[in-house]
Amino acid sequence: MTMSSAAFENYRPALVTLHNDIRDLKDEYRGGLRSQRRLLTWLQEITVRTIGEIDAQVYEDLPRELMGEKLGMFVVASVRPHEGIDDERARRGRELWLTEHVTSAYQHAFRTLRTSATEYVDSAEDEDAHAPDKQSAVAMRPSLREWDQRQATALTDLLDGFDEREEISRWLDDVIMASYGEASGAWMRELVRDEVAVEILCGQAAKHERARRILAADKLLPNFRRGIRKLANNAAEVADAETESKEAQFA
Repeated sequence: MTMSSAAFENYRPALVTLHNDIRDLKDEYRGGLRSQRRLLTWLQEITVRTIGEIDAQVYEDLPRELMGEKLGMFVVASVRPHEGIDDERARRGRELWLTEHVTSAYQHAFRTLRTSATEYVDSAEDEDAHAPDKQSAVAMRPSLREWDQRQATALTDLLDGFDEREEISRWLDDVIMASYGEASGAWMRELVRDEVAVEILCGQAAKHERARRILAADKLLPNFRRGIRKLANNAAEVADAETESKEAQFA
């Protein structure tokens, strides 16, 4: 039997929040994800919560895993129902992947944040405003929460598709912001200029949705990872209660 973080007095809630958020996402993944789309959104979420510490090779391999006639083993093991392997083999594969990639990334993220984690002397009180379960920001860093939301929105917009070329242009501006300026290059211009690309981004057929998932894996997630790594270096810790107090002062 393991003890929950709630069983301890939490004086550095940012680290507990980090721990709890990653644990929840790991638990979801252990059960298998419901779709390839959820795999992409789950990777975006875990990337932010590990402040970009997951191995870059994961992001380099993912487009190839999605692109072939047969899905790669990581995708097959991650998404239910599993194609070509039994549930037990898929379960072992997921657990191994979590241990190899997410657990080590969590360790690196923890070591990065522990030096700046604030200690709150009131953190053991029942009504403590700094309690981990009262925090909405990733590791109590509002800028990480903001970029998590920006990335999630940009990713969802791509997966949903667009109505017209003008929407694609506006979305590319959002991608630059969501990637903390890391997204760049000819591929962004081609998405607006190339008619085939516009058809893929605006189409609603299964082949268009598949192509958008591959594009998300190839261009968005790697740039999102790089952006979060840069952002995390300067992200400051603020408790939700303190943020609300500052907002009230200027209201």
